[in-house]
Order: sequence, then C-alpha cells, then structure tokens
Amino acid sequence: NQEKSLFEKHFTVYPLEDAVRGGQDESMKVAFEAYSKQDYAKAIPILENLVAKMPDKHDLKMYLGSSYLKSGAVGQAIREFEKLTAIETYSEQAKWYLALCYLKANENDRVTTLLEDIIVFDGIYRNDAKNLYEEILMQSNPDDF
Repeated sequence: NQEKSLFEKHFTVYPLEDAVRGGQDESMKVAFEAYSKQDYAKAIPILENLVAKMPDKHDLKMYLGSSYLKSGAVGQAIREFEKLTAIETYSEQAKWYLALCYLKANENDRVTTLLEDIIVFDGIYRNDAKNLYEEILMQSNPDDF
C-alpha cells in the first residue's frame, strides 16, 4: 500500500517542547512522560482531560491530535487539528498534521489542497509539504514523470 508508506515516511509525532517539561501539574507531567515514551493509550485520556480544563493551551491539542493520529484514531485527530487551523500560531503545524490525517485516510484531494496552502504560506513545513505534494502527484500520474 503506497499511501501507508508515504504516511509512514512523512509522519513524526509533534515534538515535545523542552519548555513544557518544567513547572506543570502532576497530570501534565504524567501525560508528557507517556507521550515521550510513545505510550499514547496512557497519554490520550490525560491529555483529553487537560484540554477540557485548559482549552487555551493549544500545544496540548497538538499533542492530543498527534497521539490520536499515531494510535489510528484518525477522525479524532482530524477534529483536533481542524480546530487549531484557526489559531494563527498553530495554523501551519495543524494544517501539516491535518494533511497527514487525510493522507492516512486516503483522501488525497484534501491532502493536496492543504499542502498547497502550506507551500504558499512558506513557513517551516514548506519543504516537507512540497516533497509530499510531489510524491502524491507522482503516484497519481506516474506517466507524467
């Protein structure tokens, strides 16, 4: 399955910021520890509670969405990342992860639309978006290359 390999090639979980490790409550420490150990089954319910308690902590939504995506809950990941596309400081990252969600769901039209936005935005995910975009085009139209 080509899509799976493209997804696996481009997906890495949202990186845990070093800054978030200091000075937070116990449940946040437990969530981040589980996340860093890739124990998403443990991280997800804690992150869900934290997001419910602190809806303005958008980084928590990125971790939650990434955990959902990594554990195969693509629909739930899409919901988290779609909310974040409206938040200016997280819009680009959220669109990148949203594109990966749609890639995993084999919805390539949605993927390419998001990748075009990211490329035009010209931020930190531009090169990743460009590479993935070209690979999707090659898969859909191999005779053009």
